[in-house]
Amino acid sequence: LTNPGDQSDRQGETVSLDLAATDDDGDSLYFDAAGLPEGLSIDHDSGRISGALSVLGASTVTASVSDGPAVSVVSFEWSVDGGVPDGGVPDGGAPDGGMPDGGTTGSSGGGCTVQSGGATVELAMLLIAIALVSVRRRCR
Repeated sequence: LTNPGDQSDRQGETVSLDLAATDDDGDSLYFDAAGLPEGLSIDHDSGRISGALSVLGASTVTASVSDGPAVSVVSFEWSVDGGVPDGGVPDGGAPDGGMPDGGTTGSSGGGCTVQSGGATVELAMLLIAIALVSVRRRCR
């Protein structure tokens, strides 16, 4: 089984990756994979991993192929990011300045509640930290 190397694609993309393996005896092969990103599946006969990437994040994929008694295993990383498509709006983003990636805002008792995916929240926290450093420098 040949390691396909690390993969990196954008959320919402439809992908197809063919695992490559040979058997010296010409036996039929059975492919399997664990840890695939959400939305992907494997064809156990052909070794093709395909589907639409639906969730942001990184996964360690462990792929295997077997002819019965012998098994070959490889691992690789598959990252799914939000990216910026040709239209200039992040995938799942809102061009009107709303919450990207399916997040929602609401208010209760005068406060604001933000619910969103972990990656979006982490990015927002990083941007807030950068803004605070910038404001502190201007106030000194």
